Amino acid sequence: MKIFKHRDDDDINTAIEAMIDSMDEQDDPYVGIFWYDEENDELFGIDKQPASDRQFYNSSEFGQKVKTGRKLHETIWKKEFMRKKDKRFTGDYTQVPRGRVFEFEDGTFVVFTGEWINNYPGVKSLILEEFDLPKNKTTFKKDIHWDLGHGWSTEF
Repeated sequence: MKIFKHRDDDDINTAIEAMIDSMDEQDDPYVGIFWYDEENDELFGIDKQPASDRQFYNSSEFGQKVKTGRKLHETIWKKEFMRKKDKRFTGDYTQVPRGRVFEFEDGTFVVFTGEWINNYPGVKSLILEEFDLPKNKTTFKKDIHWDLGHGWSTEF
């Protein structure tokens, strides 16, 4: 059953059908990681996957099932540093504002960042848009792990 008005032009009908068929894909939220480039007011080093492609796992840290991207900030930083294609990947990866997007089993999303986010109020919109996150189901939380100067290498 078609949900649009049929036009006389078959090319237009085909285009409309293609747009309708892809509507579900356009709004699929993503999980993953990012860095924030303060100078250019943009996200970079983004590694994201559609949340629907990831499996929930039991998180002892959160006490419930969650989804997130596969890669670690440190891993991506080292790879990009070696490639030398983006000058932003130099120095210590923990000294650049970064965060991670999770989906929780109840269908809500949480963006974890450090205290740095308080200095850049516009970055929340960038993250919501980049990861196609629903505003009414997404919260931003701060955790020391994503504070500047903190990371796996400093926690163990």
